[in-house]
Amino acid sequence: MSTLERLKHLQGLVENYGSDLLIDVTINKLLNTKRRELAKSLAEVSREIEKLEQTYQMNTNDFWTRYNEGTLGDKVDYLKWASLIDMQGRLERQMRYLESDA
Repeated sequence: MSTLERLKHLQGLVENYGSDLLIDVTINKLLNTKRRELAKSLAEVSREIEKLEQTYQMNTNDFWTRYNEGTLGDKVDYLKWASLIDMQGRLERQMRYLESDA
């Protein structure tokens, strides 16, 4: 059974029989743990981006513009930087999604 199937099964249990303290506490702990994990990952990605900004004396917005224009070349660091920006965006979207439910 997949995670989504198990969640739907749990949803059915709560809809049909009501929630209880165990379910509420467990879900809250899970969400809080996920928030902490996302925050830690986001901090790590942000540190890596800051290192690249310092190394190349360029802020990320300028890098992104020049990268998309194709004026920077094809250094491995530039590919890494672009990937980190993408990862940062995904982590931020996940965090906002979780925070909207808090």
